[in-house]
Amino acid sequence: MTRNATAIVTPGAALLGVAVLTLTLRQAVRPSQARVPTRAPTMDPGAAVRAAKRMNRAAGMIATSVLADSAIEHYRGSFHNKAMVIPLVTAALSLAVSAHGSADRRRSAEFPQIEIPWQSEARARRPAIRRER
Repeated sequence: MTRNATAIVTPGAALLGVAVLTLTLRQAVRPSQARVPTRAPTMDPGAAVRAAKRMNRAAGMIATSVLADSAIEHYRGSFHNKAMVIPLVTAALSLAVSAHGSADRRRSAEFPQIEIPWQSEARARRPAIRRER
């Protein structure tokens, strides 16, 4: 391309991009079509456990890769710096946690209810607020 053609094509491409972006955003944001959920979606506890196990397996694969790579590279470096052991330890710990999570045999998720002492005391002392319509 010559300089004159480049001088014409570049601003034209920029204008085309701005036009496409404007049309896309105009169609994406339409308040009349917005849906308001009537209730909070619920999740199957078994699905939550399956997703957690998949996440643990994926984390295990990444931890294995990091452990192998760090071990090879740091072995080549002959561990001259004592801090070169830290990536190996953290990758090994990540792999152990992932294996623990993958081996968990629970069939449903447990959601613990944690009661924070100072919150319950504050609720008891706070006067009830009445809303008038």
